[in-house]
Amino acid sequence: MIDFIEGELARWEASLLVVRVHGLGLSLLVSAKTAELFAGQNGKVRLDTYLHVREDALELYGFGSTLEREVFLRLISVSGVGPKLALRILSFVSPAEMVEKIQSGNTQGLMSIKGIGKKTAEVLIANLRSPFQKLSLQLSASPDGKLSEQITRPSSHAEDAVKALCSLGLKENEAEKAVQKVLSQNPENSNTSFLVAQALKFL
Repeated sequence: MIDFIEGELARWEASLLVVRVHGLGLSLLVSAKTAELFAGQNGKVRLDTYLHVREDALELYGFGSTLEREVFLRLISVSGVGPKLALRILSFVSPAEMVEKIQSGNTQGLMSIKGIGKKTAEVLIANLRSPFQKLSLQLSASPDGKLSEQITRPSSHAEDAVKALCSLGLKENEAEKAVQKVLSQNPENSNTSFLVAQALKFL
């Protein structure tokens, strides 16, 4: 297992970070909330990671805090919950919020997340309530290291939001419609993380 990645942030996207490590550019899939932590930043960063091995691909996931990775790993340990759904969940709610929903048995709160129905919500609560009690709720909100190198920024928050939604398994036209609906109701708030979180509510 690759426990963490430390290097220079070479590129930022709404659901992807590229970190330069000894001349190699490593692509890390991240939640919308973690991507937001790094928006507009540059320089040296450190992220906890998880390498998902498939027959046809190796997918490296990055996390803005140790708690986020712990919650992600617990989620994918539950039957029927894969990495993409786990990342979608952590794009919609923070790790601490997810722990609270599970521990309080908040079935309706879980069902408000795209991709989680009543049965899945009940399975998550049944399987994770006890393990989540052992998790620390201390979030690490900032990446390590000083900022020095300018990174390439995406063209617009709306486009970033659509890309993020597509990376979570949604169809492009579906994602575009949801983002446009959010923009029509919130024309002055085009923050990528806000757009993704609100768009998920319309899907």
